[in-house]
Amino acid sequence: MEELYRRYWKALVADAMRRLNDRQLSEDCAQETFLVLLERMADGLEFENEFKLVSFLYRTNHNIARHMLRARSSESDAAE
Repeated sequence: MEELYRRYWKALVADAMRRLNDRQLSEDCAQETFLVLLERMADGLEFENEFKLVSFLYRTNHNIARHMLRARSSESDAAE
């Protein structure tokens, strides 16, 4: 897992930055992505190859970022 983290951390943060435009939220998003991966692997999820693993990471990262955007939007709507 440590190797995956080193390999993909910066790319996942950069991917999230394109959507969130917030460094801290982007790091939180990438961290959450790795937590989801750990949980799924603990439940027995396996990947046939690295391409499928990377696809899982980016798809998960995208979904978490989208959720964060919705949450941020809801918070700003509630503040108004």
